[in-house]
Order: sequence, then structure tokens, then C-alpha cells
Amino acid sequence: MNEEPMMNAMATAAELSKVANRITNNISQSLLNMIENLKPVINQVSKIMATEFMTGFSNALRNYAEQVQHAKNNPNSYFNYMHYQNDLDNMHWAWPYGIDAEELKYILENAHSEKEFDALMRKYFKPEKIEKMIGETIIGLPSRHQMMLKQAKNAFDRGDYAIANNALMSIIDNLLSEYVLNKGQSKRVGILIPIIDYYKGFPLRKVDFIFELCMLSNNIDFLFQDYRFNESIKIETNKKIRRHPSLHGVKYSNKRTDTLLLFNTLVNLINQREILDKFKNSLVIEHKRFTFSDKAKMILAEEKCKDIILSAIQLDGKVDHSTLLITIDKVIPETVVNKGKYLSILLQKMRKSEPGIECTAIEGKKYWEIKNTELE
Repeated sequence: MNEEPMMNAMATAAELSKVANRITNNISQSLLNMIENLKPVINQVSKIMATEFMTGFSNALRNYAEQVQHAKNNPNSYFNYMHYQNDLDNMHWAWPYGIDAEELKYILENAHSEKEFDALMRKYFKPEKIEKMIGETIIGLPSRHQMMLKQAKNAFDRGDYAIANNALMSIIDNLLSEYVLNKGQSKRVGILIPIIDYYKGFPLRKVDFIFELCMLSNNIDFLFQDYRFNESIKIETNKKIRRHPSLHGVKYSNKRTDTLLLFNTLVNLINQREILDKFKNSLVIEHKRFTFSDKAKMILAEEKCKDIILSAIQLDGKVDHSTLLITIDKVIPETVVNKGKYLSILLQKMRKSEPGIECTAIEGKKYWEIKNTELE
């Protein structure tokens, strides 16, 4: 994924958590409109602004418009990934297995409804693509699920999609339970939101996986949405598979598209495990929403503080104690009473870990910098 100059400096993962859809719908749409409207404005400004300063300002506007246009044309830009996230949410898919950004952009631009997109996905998932996807899934799947996946594939090949769907749904459900502290907790809607929120404030270049994680989160919420059994269940989307009614025997899905969707969800979940594994047994329910347990909050806050401290030192070269304290203030857990002491403990821990930091005194003031290993 390429970094765009216009977005690189200020973009963070916070833009892609709860506000991801609003960003896509509002900001990016405004930029698209700006592309159409900015050129005549810039040309007019250029004609009437004769001073050196105003000419420079006009050129800056023109450069900005060119960067926006470049981002729009580049399938791998952050700009377009925000669109993919929003569009795939509307189509109820995670990132299609093995597809590149250019092909996905083309498909999304030519699919005007969920039904049309699903039809294109059935064409995209040719037999060899399906075999490769399932082979990759089996390699990453815990051994307890491998037999079930193979049988789901056999059912899929026979056209017994309802059997395959329930088998795949049970595997996905169990894999998600690994991140919940209480294994008896059956809720799954919103399960990835705390993990996405955790990456708020990280530079987007460090967490560009957040786009596909948001897509997977939307996909899981679609599959695991709750239904009331004392009411008539109506599923109005083109894809009918839902965990709640199908595993309770109320309403099944026997559609090939739904099975492809589940295979794709499963491989996405497997491929994100490198990111997700550190969050195992960390999630609990509070006020009907997922959040991290108190223990997990302390562990993750310390890790995040260390990352912010290291980034600050790498950026500025030398940073004093008070500046570091201000930098991590909003990340320090609310339960911490003495924030200065908390920071001092973190700095001592970071001294002993890679890449290592050290303290130097300049005119009586202490600064922290990356440890110089060449002197050792």
C-alpha cells in the first residue's frame, strides 16, 4: 500500500475505527468534489494573484489538487482503501482472498448492488482460487478444526451448502472465542472494535493492516448479528447466512455465495492472527459492549506507551522526561496515581530492551535517546 504525501503526515488509525465510514462518506467525497471544482478556481486565482507570496499559495493549491487526483487514480492509496472499506461493508464482505487492489477497484466500480457484487465474486472464486484459499486456511487452522474444514469443503463440492455453512460458522465462532476471557460468552458483534480502537494514534504507515481489520470486523458483525426468535425472522440482504438463526435451526442458508463468503471470512481471520494473537483472552463485556479486561488494559497501555516513547525519541533524537510525560499522558491508565513514577519505570524497562534507550545530561537537564551500541 503506497503512502500519499497529503495523508501521510497526519493520518492515524483513529480515522479508521468508529469514524471510518464517516471519513469515507464525508471527507473523501468532499475531496472528490474538490477535484472537479478546484481547477477553475486555481486558474482564476493564478490570473489575479501577481505577488510572489500569492503565486506560491496558488501553486500549493494546485499541488494539493494533483495529489488528491493521484490518490484517486492509485488503487493502492490510503484514499482508495477507505473507499474499499466502506464499499465492502455495504457488500458484506471482508477483503476477497488473493485479489489485488486494482482488480478490486474495478469490480467495486462495476457492481452497483450487493447482488451484482456477489455475482462477480462467484466468477472471481474459480476452482483453483478456492483450492488455494482452503489450502492456506488449513495450514493456519488449529488441528481441532482441520477435519471439520475438510468436510465443509466436501459438502461445498457436492452442493450441500447449508451443511458447509454451519460447519464454517462454528469454526469462525470458536476462533473468535479465543479473544474472549469468558469462553461461555456467545456475543460476537463488535468483538474486534476494541482492538481497532487500540491502534488509535498510531501513524497509519505503522498499522496499514487496519483497513483489512476494519473490513473483517464489519463482516463478522454482519454474520453474527442477533435476532429475536419470538419474532418473524426476515433476512433482506442477498446473502442469507447468519450465525444466530442457522446454528439454532431456525433459518438456514443453502447458497453457494454464502459459503464462499464464509470461506473468505475464515481465511481473513487466519491471516490476521499475527495481529490478533496478542489480544487472546483479553476481552470482556461491559454495558453490552466488548472492552479489554483490567489486566489487559494495563498490559496494552504499557506496550502502547513504550511505542509512543520510542517513536518520539526516534523523531526528535533527544527528548526530556517532562516532554515524554505529556506525550503519553492520554495513554496512561486512569488507575495510575503517580504518572511520573509510571513513566520512570517504563524508561528503565526500555533501557534493558531492544533497541534500548539511554539517559544523557545536557546543561543539567536529562534527555533520553536511542542507545549508541557502537560504543559497546
